[in-house]
Amino acid sequence: MLAAAVLACPVVSWFGGPVWSVAVAGAVVLLAIAWGVGHRPTTVVRQEIHFDTLLFLMAALVLSIGLRNVGTVDRLAGAYAGASAAKIGAISALLGRPC
Repeated sequence: MLAAAVLACPVVSWFGGPVWSVAVAGAVVLLAIAWGVGHRPTTVVRQEIHFDTLLFLMAALVLSIGLRNVGTVDRLAGAYAGASAAKIGAISALLGRPC
């Protein structure tokens, strides 16, 4: 099921669908499987997902929304449109270097 969810993300994205729906559906199905084999989903989530991971994901979400709101994502998408792998690598290397 996990592999199906991972493989479905680019397919849904290709067709313009919401990728988050694949993640939610995959999580629900995996928690249902855990419930079916005798594990309580709340216990699985509480014991197996570390708080540091959730904190990192929330910070990445806030950062990505902020970058989208100020137009950085659109500018990068324009720079990457039709670009070769070398150009994408060069832009990423230049923008990813320490200040």
